[in-house]
Amino acid sequence: MPNAGNQWGYLAGTDMERASDFNEAIRDPEIKGIIALRGGYGSMRILPALHYDLFQKNPKVVMGYSDITAILNALTRRTGVITFHGPIAEATFEGFEGEQMRRALFEKENLDTFPEPSVLRGSPVFPSARTIVSGNATGRLIGGNLSLIEPCANTQYGPEFKDAILFIEDIAEAPYRVDRMLTSLWLRGCLSELKGIVIGDFRLPKPDSTPDERPDFSMEEVFDHLSSWIQVPIFSGLYAGHIPDKLTLPIGAEVEIDADAKTLRFISA
Repeated sequence: MPNAGNQWGYLAGTDMERASDFNEAIRDPEIKGIIALRGGYGSMRILPALHYDLFQKNPKVVMGYSDITAILNALTRRTGVITFHGPIAEATFEGFEGEQMRRALFEKENLDTFPEPSVLRGSPVFPSARTIVSGNATGRLIGGNLSLIEPCANTQYGPEFKDAILFIEDIAEAPYRVDRMLTSLWLRGCLSELKGIVIGDFRLPKPDSTPDERPDFSMEEVFDHLSSWIQVPIFSGLYAGHIPDKLTLPIGAEVEIDADAKTLRFISA
């Protein structure tokens, strides 16, 4: 694209330059998919300039994670077209990650329960698999990076929470920051509209060289607090997020959560 490689402050070009490239990729019939090279920050800024009507008429694969969460959920919310929370173009597309990407994008008939990797290339998902609130439910899959879901909520570009299954992930966020974002969603009434919540990887920041002696909640305890606000099925341990062994998840697809079995299952697109 003509603006690839541009820089504007800490962004990869101005908002209009980046939106222009994205819209041209939507418009070009030779382009079958748009995969983000990396995340960072800035995708929220271009949401008003994207051509949603054009994307609805010319749907194609759009995939990424982290900062790309904003684009994925906006496209699906505004058009009904499924987008994919999965690897970015910097990935190797090997092992579990590559297998699950191909399964989601090219072998939909083989999609069923989203599995755990049998061989790990990185460390296990954190927090590990655990039932937080029992039960099962079905709904549309929404979500991604919590740092993008929370500020986009209750806007025309954020996901539709009503009757949805929300999955969340993040990286290097302290428990109190995750608590703050979840509390914000609760206060806005978003969490009470959900049918279920699935928690992916929440890798903690590297410890400070100076130990903090103040009392703290663990990340597990922060997620346990959800049960005092809402009683929908919730479990942790989904292999999604900033980990090399990640699933490719179809945003907007119908899924089933079974919090007791700690599984998320694809039902239909």
